[in-house]
Amino acid sequence: MKGTEGPWAGNFANAICGSPTLYAHTNAGEDWWANNGGAQWKGNRAPYASINFVCAHDGFTLADLVAYNEKHNEANGEGNNDGESHNLSWNCGEEGPSNNIGVNRLRQRQMRNMVTALMVAHGVPMIQMGDEYGHSKAGNNNTYCHDDHLNWVDWSQAARDEAGFSRFVRRLVHFRRQHPELRRRTFVNDSDVQWHGEAAGEPDWSESSRLVAYTLSDGRGGGLYIAFNTSHKAKVLELPKWHGRAWQPVFDTSKVAPYDALIADEELGEGEVREARLAASMWGGGGFYALLPWAAIILEAVPEAALAAVRSRPAGTGPPPAGGPPTAEDVRLARAARRNLSPEQLFDEVTNPK
Repeated sequence: MKGTEGPWAGNFANAICGSPTLYAHTNAGEDWWANNGGAQWKGNRAPYASINFVCAHDGFTLADLVAYNEKHNEANGEGNNDGESHNLSWNCGEEGPSNNIGVNRLRQRQMRNMVTALMVAHGVPMIQMGDEYGHSKAGNNNTYCHDDHLNWVDWSQAARDEAGFSRFVRRLVHFRRQHPELRRRTFVNDSDVQWHGEAAGEPDWSESSRLVAYTLSDGRGGGLYIAFNTSHKAKVLELPKWHGRAWQPVFDTSKVAPYDALIADEELGEGEVREARLAASMWGGGGFYALLPWAAIILEAVPEAALAAVRSRPAGTGPPPAGGPPTAEDVRLARAARRNLSPEQLFDEVTNPK
């Protein structure tokens, strides 16, 4: 994100990116937004007055944001002296194009994470042209002087990615349009949002947590559970209990396409969506969800009867998940041990009860 003076205010851009100088508080009462400088940005205006973005025309593309630590502007003819050097990027282990499967998978996951954060943020989302299919400018973050492939839309690449990242972005956009709680015209209050940690209702604001989880109410008994794990370790999340509702997975950025977005379309049939949700119910049915490292999820609160219908497994829809859903004893053990076990140990405790 570029931080120049004027409309693209550097201090505000830094705050959006989570500056520790502003957010380094473990006490919610010391929260910067509510009690200090953050409130001034409301300016008596509504959330839709904010234009939210991850990348813009000045700076890296989304694909380059996860592939380059440094700018590579040699093609501009200025000895790589032009362009912004403070890009807040991470190459996921290697600079530039990589043949490492692990690096490339992590880059794709990070792209899904960022567009997920954009689409669940209150305000108006802005997606830079080409980011929806992963356009790269080879690390050049200042391509004002190019009328060539660096700035042109590559329609052939977009077509090849139709069922991959492009589909994930399309499904997210559609999902946002279907859920007014993601497009609020007023700022949220305590009745709209509840914060969580690995334990439901117990947020951990410490720097070591690396977890943001919250629920948004739609005001009609339903809503969304949204979580981001920025740690290199897995998290086993206890899901909040909502009367008459069950949590159904919709998006999980750790999954490969098309299972990263469990919405039926031309790429993923109704039966495949049902099977994937059935497999996930071994966690959700026990009140937990396993969130992998560097991943984000969106779960939807649906009537329990609807989820029960999925678990009933009509004939021909495939076998049940191995081991079945966790029992009450599994859940009891997990809850009792939660504070004393690492995420990996807790994962093993729930899936392999002694």
